[in-house]
Amino acid sequence: MCADWELVDEQSPGLPFVILVAPPTHDAADLTVRVIFMNRCHDSIAGTAAVGVAACSRIPNSVLSEILREGTSERNAVQIGHPEGIMPISIRTKAADQASDLIEFDMLAFERTSRRIMSGSVFIPKQIWNGDGRTRKEMLPQKTHLLMTGDINLLNVDDSTEPFRRVVDSLSAADIVISNLECVLGMPEQAYSIQHEGLFANPIVGAEALHIGKIAAVGLANNINYGARNILGSIATLDKAGIPHTGAGANIEAARKPVIVERGGRKYGFLQRTSVYWPTDHAADATGAGVAPLPGHTACEAHMYRYHSKIPPVNRPGIPPLVTTWADPQYLAMFTDDIKSLRPQVDVLIASCHWGLGKEVLTYMEQIAKAAIDAGADVVMGHGPHHPLPISFYNQKPIFYGLGSFSFHMGHLGLAHGDWVGLLGSLEFHEENSAGGAKVSFRFVRHNKDNETYLSHPEDEKDTVAMLTATSQKYGATLWADGDSIYAKPS
Repeated sequence: MCADWELVDEQSPGLPFVILVAPPTHDAADLTVRVIFMNRCHDSIAGTAAVGVAACSRIPNSVLSEILREGTSERNAVQIGHPEGIMPISIRTKAADQASDLIEFDMLAFERTSRRIMSGSVFIPKQIWNGDGRTRKEMLPQKTHLLMTGDINLLNVDDSTEPFRRVVDSLSAADIVISNLECVLGMPEQAYSIQHEGLFANPIVGAEALHIGKIAAVGLANNINYGARNILGSIATLDKAGIPHTGAGANIEAARKPVIVERGGRKYGFLQRTSVYWPTDHAADATGAGVAPLPGHTACEAHMYRYHSKIPPVNRPGIPPLVTTWADPQYLAMFTDDIKSLRPQVDVLIASCHWGLGKEVLTYMEQIAKAAIDAGADVVMGHGPHHPLPISFYNQKPIFYGLGSFSFHMGHLGLAHGDWVGLLGSLEFHEENSAGGAKVSFRFVRHNKDNETYLSHPEDEKDTVAMLTATSQKYGATLWADGDSIYAKPS
């Protein structure tokens, strides 16, 4: 191994093994060993050294045979004691050849003596276990279906089957349904004025209705989930019912936490913010419960310049100011940071935002939506105004600026919400992993005097179809009707 013994540390520090042997010092051992390896005493014993010791134990009249515990040579095993415990070696020799002094072995085997550090189960997809070599992306189902609803308010609902009984078949046909829950699942602590914020629903009936409607997860960041006690009570109800939620929590960290739901082999990530909230007892902070905010700012500018021909001269009394909005940079960065963190964990990422004023898409809404997609969102799901707003595409990803209402019978000041129309957003995934390759569409929804949400045909919504077609074109989306759905694609 080495021509000069003085060079042994450089040329062959590991071999040969030097093994010190002695009679057993432990009741379970047949002998005791110490191995010198790499110029130091080994912590236990190397497997190769142990097999060599066991083989030598079968050589008659050897040093080892003389120190073995009595009866060891008659067993098919040797228990080798070392500093960390006992290493059992299984051994079986071949029948002796009278013409040869060589000993041959049928078996020399050992088990490690390392302590157990963990125990558990690993779940491996059948396709991988069977070795067909496909990646996770290749194993995704050929088609999965996501539905997104607008505002769900279950105030004054006493029958859990009532709100969704006429749409439950359509909701059940999807792989996953995501909604904005615009009510508190809980009753006020005392007499409650309808002038105050908050729409309260029977917690048992409300949770049951969500289950019946096949709602997989809800967003709570909106102007209705108001007050620490109410928010925490509603969260407790959802947790008890096993309904995942995002957008509100015991503190800002909990409120920002996303939901991940797996359906049809795909992982869906969902997180929500609200730009519509009250200045006190509403937004979560480091120690207080509330919703996850994403404030928008407003500024008014006098008409000092004629930006276009329709602006009248500045010398005329009564000229309204120009109103400008923008998203708060700090909170927007928090939102996009959360999206970036969620992106590697999921196949489809839904960024949900409660925002808006009337039927207009404001500048801050565009900023938030585009920033969310730039950060990794596959679709932006907007809600807040109880009207349908335009569809848009940005970097081939869809933006639903306003889905409107989905179940909303009674609102602020105890006033009934009458003849509204909402959108049921739909993304169908065909093998592709992101919304850029999904089929984007929506169906119209309305509700009747019995507070039942139902699907409405485009032929019955011609004015809304015309409005959405025209306004969506301005935001880079082409709409067309096909059967009972309206489809959308980038212009």
